[in-house]
Amino acid sequence: MIKINVAQSFQWKNSEQRYTLELGASGETLYAREYSIAQLPNNGTVSVAHGISSYSASKIKRLQARMYETSGAECQSYPPGAWSSGSYDCLLKTDATNIYLTSTRNLSTYSGKIELIYSK
Repeated sequence: MIKINVAQSFQWKNSEQRYTLELGASGETLYAREYSIAQLPNNGTVSVAHGISSYSASKIKRLQARMYETSGAECQSYPPGAWSSGSYDCLLKTDATNIYLTSTRNLSTYSGKIELIYSK
C-alpha cells in the first residue's frame, strides 16, 4: 500500500531529492529526479544517464515522460512501457545506467521531461 501525504507539495528538480508525497510499499523513503530532453527523437532513441548508483529495476516506483510543444505547453504525458496515442508511438524504459525514450515517429519538434521516483 502506498501512503500519500497530501498536505505537502513537491517541486521536480534535475538533481536527486527526497520524494515527500509518499512512502514506498514497505515504508521506505522514496527519491525523485527530473531529466530534461531538449529534443525528442525522429524515429529513433534518445537516452539520458539516470545516475542511480544502486540501480535495481525493482526499486523503480514510477517512471513517466511528458512531451512539450515548442511553446512550452504540455501536450502528452505517458507511463513507462509501450504507448500509442494518436500519432505518437513510443517506448520508455531503463537499464542499469540509462533511461531510454524510443519513438517510431518524428517527435523532433518536441522537448520532453522524464520523472523518475525510486527507492535505494
